[in-house]
Amino acid sequence: MAEIFFSTACSSYEFLGPVLAEMTGWGIRHIELSGNLKFEPDLEKKVVYWKSTQGIEFSMHHYFPPPEQEFVLNLASGDPWTKRQTFGLIRKAFALMKEADIPLFGIHGGHNVDMRPQMQDLHFIVDHHSLIQKDLARQIFYENLTEVMMELGQHKGRLGIENLTPKSKMEDYSLMSTPQEIENFLKHSLPHTQMGLLLDLGHLYVASRIFGFDAQECASHLLMEYPHKIFELHLSDNDGSFDFHKVHGADSWQLHFVEEFAEELKTVPIVFEWSHKTNTVGEIRQGVRAMIERFPEYVPRL
Repeated sequence: MAEIFFSTACSSYEFLGPVLAEMTGWGIRHIELSGNLKFEPDLEKKVVYWKSTQGIEFSMHHYFPPPEQEFVLNLASGDPWTKRQTFGLIRKAFALMKEADIPLFGIHGGHNVDMRPQMQDLHFIVDHHSLIQKDLARQIFYENLTEVMMELGQHKGRLGIENLTPKSKMEDYSLMSTPQEIENFLKHSLPHTQMGLLLDLGHLYVASRIFGFDAQECASHLLMEYPHKIFELHLSDNDGSFDFHKVHGADSWQLHFVEEFAEELKTVPIVFEWSHKTNTVGEIRQGVRAMIERFPEYVPRL
């Protein structure tokens, strides 16, 4: 049976202890550790403590463990410093997966440009001087994935590469935003049993509005064609203009998708990736209660 997780992005706190205390207070015991958390020197020990003493199950996503120095992770970067930072974070994540017995680490696909961690119009600022051709970026991306998988092979965990969304059709720097790009990655991942897709339905919907495809049809195709390669599902609502990470309404197509494909998703972790920046605490708490009621067989509770 699939298990439902809630992202630490649901909490407005910045440090692990208060975040976990708040979320377990909502009745949650499956939590995705994500990028809204601040660096702490002993963070890994705290994760192990919460898992061993409180019975919390974790998955990990992207900027976790959080880096001491902020940067924008990019597996397709041609910049040596960005690659060192990216691989350094991934190695720390793999080490924590082993230490805390965390089965999955999800990470964004690559870009053909590097970005600065400062935000402008809700997006990272693009460093246009770093722009390279997409063909070269894809080559770097797949070469880096091969290197990453060699390191992951020493552990029993799995790596999920997440589909992304461009800012616009004219500013599409992602290597994982169109159906063809996602499927090309899945074909590349077939020989690697520990590598698969983190399918983000919110990202897919925004990309579908930009590129003119049907998000639900695409998601259905990927799930049916590559059933053993969908490692995790990210859910958050938006209007198609931007990835707002909103709490789902009762009629959300994403919730209907989970219900329609319940059998196919029975072993796929499902993560509600709502953000405290675009939802009130009350809306998130109400959403948690609604998901517990709607998917009682999926949601482990304290």
